[in-house]
Amino acid sequence: MATATQPRSPAGDSSSESTAGVIPLLATAPASLVYLVLPDNTAMYISAVALGAEVNAEIIGWCTRALRRGGRPDAAS
Repeated sequence: MATATQPRSPAGDSSSESTAGVIPLLATAPASLVYLVLPDNTAMYISAVALGAEVNAEIIGWCTRALRRGGRPDAAS
């Protein structure tokens, strides 16, 4: 007796719901990975993502200043 398999509906796929918190952590890595060792609650998650975003913004700003400066020495040195 052959049975037909029913196609999966997109509504039945819950993988995006279970990985929704991973995207902000990956976007602000590596500093936000400290979240993995912090107590598990929402405040720690938000603070880890905010810390990671701040660190990444500082690094991007430093790289931008270095690239705009070119071969000239840094004025702050």
